[in-house]
Amino acid sequence: AVEDVASVSPNASYLSPGLTNESASLVRLEVDMTLDRNIRNHESRKLSDGLEGCEKDRGLEKLLLPRVGLLEALHGLQEEEGVKVFTALYSLALGMSVSETKRG
Repeated sequence: AVEDVASVSPNASYLSPGLTNESASLVRLEVDMTLDRNIRNHESRKLSDGLEGCEKDRGLEKLLLPRVGLLEALHGLQEEEGVKVFTALYSLALGMSVSETKRG
């Protein structure tokens, strides 16, 4: 379903520097959502919970949110449902919102 790997971060980034050596690399993928197989795959993943093993045990929940307007969607979840948002996701959404406002 993935058409192209657009980019991979050259180095791992630390998620909790000074606390753990936990790190992650970022991968950006290009997916052609005009293809039927990708639309079907996306629709089927919306319905599945997608969590396995310890993820289910830790009370995690999979949510599909819009890319455009992500920050507002996160704010809504925080205010309406008391959801705790992972700081890295919030930082990404904040940066994306700056780009959205500059485009008009």
